[in-house]
Amino acid sequence: MSPTYLLVVLLGLVVLTAPSLADYPKHPPFEKPPPEHKPPVEKPPPEHKPPVEKPPPEHKPPVEKPPPEHKPPVEKPPPEHKPTPLEKPPKGEKPLPEHKPPTPVGKPPKGEKPPHYGHNPGHPPAENAEDSYKPPTPVGKPPKGEKPPGPGKKLPTPPHKPPHKPPTPTHPN
Repeated sequence: MSPTYLLVVLLGLVVLTAPSLADYPKHPPFEKPPPEHKPPVEKPPPEHKPPVEKPPPEHKPPVEKPPPEHKPPVEKPPPEHKPTPLEKPPKGEKPLPEHKPPTPVGKPPKGEKPPHYGHNPGHPPAENAEDSYKPPTPVGKPPKGEKPPGPGKKLPTPPHKPPHKPPTPTHPN
C-alpha cells in the first residue's frame, strides 16, 4: 500500500465519522419552564407568651474581705543595652547588605561543620554511627568465627559454577 492511499483512507474515515452540522436541525435555545405559581403559604402568627416575672433576687449583705497585704514595689534594674550582632538602624532605614564571598563548591560555609559521615541532611543523625560501622574483611582472612587452616592443609575450595551463558532462542525466525 502506498502512503498516499493510506492518507486518503484515513482522511475519508475522519470526514465520515465526524458529525456534520448541516445534517442536524438547530435546537431552540433551552429555557427553563416557568415556575408553577403557588399561593404563598401563610404562617400562623407566633403565639404571644406573657413574660414570666422572676422574683427579685434577695439582697445579701456584702461579705467584707480583708484588705490585701501591702507589698512594697520591687524595683527592677533598668534594662542594660545589649548591642545586637548587627546594629539595626532606626525604622525607615534599610541596613546595608554585607558582602559575603561565594563559598566554594564542596566546602561548607565558614562556621559550619561538614556533615557527619553517614548522615544525610534533613534526616536525624544515625544512632551510634561509630558503633554500626564494620570495616570490610580482607579477602585473604577468614571471618573471626573460623580458624585459619593449619600449615600444610589446603583451603576449602568453593563449589565450581559454570560461566553464565544467555539462553539460546528456540523459535526459528
